[in-house]
Amino acid sequence: MPIAIWTEEELGNIGKKAYSPGNSEYVLECDIKLRDSFKSISPQRPISLFGNGYMLSGLTEPLFSRLAESHVENLALSAFIDSTNNAAALCLLADSCTFEAVTVSGEIRGCGCIAAYASQTVFSKIINNANIIAAQGAYDGGICGEAFGSRFEGCINNASLISKLKPALASGGIVGAATNAQIISCGNFGYVKGNVAVGGICGDACWVEISNCISSAEIEGNSCVGGICGRMRSAVVGSSSIASCTKNGSVVAYSSLAGGICGDMKGNFPIANRIEGNNSESCMVSAPKYKGAIVGRASSIGTVVQGYESPVECC
Repeated sequence: MPIAIWTEEELGNIGKKAYSPGNSEYVLECDIKLRDSFKSISPQRPISLFGNGYMLSGLTEPLFSRLAESHVENLALSAFIDSTNNAAALCLLADSCTFEAVTVSGEIRGCGCIAAYASQTVFSKIINNANIIAAQGAYDGGICGEAFGSRFEGCINNASLISKLKPALASGGIVGAATNAQIISCGNFGYVKGNVAVGGICGDACWVEISNCISSAEIEGNSCVGGICGRMRSAVVGSSSIASCTKNGSVVAYSSLAGGICGDMKGNFPIANRIEGNNSESCMVSAPKYKGAIVGRASSIGTVVQGYESPVECC
């Protein structure tokens, strides 16, 4: 039977073996306003936290420092985090976790609303209403900063993501940078501004499948700016693809490489990237050079862009 959480003190004991020997399931029984002195929880083992739709408010640092093989669902977080380092509302690092139906509000000076870095993690039905201001200029995303081997499904970003610092490596409405990942049926409705590799859904994608996503907000950056993905790359073991996605609103690259769907495509032949069946008819694209309604530049041999064979520019 899950352990009931009623107070901040009980919340801080989550995952401590001495507090709950033999039990790693917890259920939130009420809203809790956290004090300014609250510190990130460091569980000593995998945990499951069921939020019951209740809210934890007053977060000034991540709720958890690190989560491994853990599950969090049906939880609301209100965070106002002012960090000079990588930070997020739920956890700093996530490894082999599942996050479902978590909603975040407030403002975060960090990397994302759920996690700064995630590996082998599933993000499902996450809603971000917290404005993100990049603190370190690394990888910044509305949901997660950087993800490897992870899956995003049914996630929504409604807030702005602004990366002012240089060098900002990648910025995306859902995830800043993703490798060996799937991004399915996600939506971005928040303004995204970054430096290089800036996308409405993903900033930098390597061996990533993006499908059935929508971005309806202004996306701008210096170079490699795309309505869905800023920069898309293939790996030796697999290709990247964008399919059945829609981009509304403008895409602006101040230097070069802007596309309604993808700013820049790079690949390793014969592993070909693909952009097929997408809609960017309502998207306005602007850049001094290398711009296109679909892709700004496709520089890898074998790449397929709506029936175009690479090398393709301005299509």
